[in-house]
Amino acid sequence: QKPKKLIYNRDTVARASILGKRGYKPKGIVLHNDAGSGTAMNYHDQLVNASEQRLEAGIAHSYISGNRVWQALPESYIAWHTANAYGNRNYYGIEICQSMSASDKDFLANEQSAFQEAARLLKKWNLPVNSDTVILHNQLSSTQCPHRSMKLHAGYYSSQMAPDSVKKKTKDYFISQIKAYYNGEIPKGSTDKGSSKPSSSGSTNATNTDWKQNQYGTWYKAESATFTNGNQPIITRVDSPFTSAQFGYNFQPGGYVKYDEVCLQDGHVWVGYNWNG
Repeated sequence: QKPKKLIYNRDTVARASILGKRGYKPKGIVLHNDAGSGTAMNYHDQLVNASEQRLEAGIAHSYISGNRVWQALPESYIAWHTANAYGNRNYYGIEICQSMSASDKDFLANEQSAFQEAARLLKKWNLPVNSDTVILHNQLSSTQCPHRSMKLHAGYYSSQMAPDSVKKKTKDYFISQIKAYYNGEIPKGSTDKGSSKPSSSGSTNATNTDWKQNQYGTWYKAESATFTNGNQPIITRVDSPFTSAQFGYNFQPGGYVKYDEVCLQDGHVWVGYNWNG
């Protein structure tokens, strides 16, 4: 059995020069879930001529769905994909697309294409496949990314920060799959248990009908719980779940707040609450 043939589009984003070049090869790869419904080429159409402000809201190196790979930025460029200066500079970012819309079967297939591409790149850079070269977004910043992958491979779906055990289980799965491709094998992968779409990245009793999408492409649902921050400050935004929205304040490590809404937008999971600042 041979790996699938990946089809590449390497149209670089028009304003790539504002991100700058790294000056050395990447130290590894960060695998993301896009928290959206677009295909790789949908992202191409949205981002290839995007404004600087839009790129500041987040841009990865590659976007993958089906057997399509859109490489938005060359390997030598920095990307703004982790909300972490070290992560942005040192790691190549791959967005596994359609994490909010694809069936389990289709999303698992998108993952496999991303694992295959990650293996190709790591081998090209003469890097091993291990916990230093395969990174989760939520290892670098306070985010639920990769929310769909954690649900499928670690049974975790909550708007709270994932515990280390969940991160490890998800990451170990990623590494095992990438390592198989790296060694010229076809990994077994997860078995699709049906064609269901994501039930939630929120509470465990949520159903797909809880989620709605507004005219701005934001997925949202009502949820009442308490969010407790991890060990890094988080920039809050006012009125809308976009990184380009008005700055609110720095949510401090260890801080907590009661929230009443969860949103998925700009590649992040957001919680909504009333703030009198």
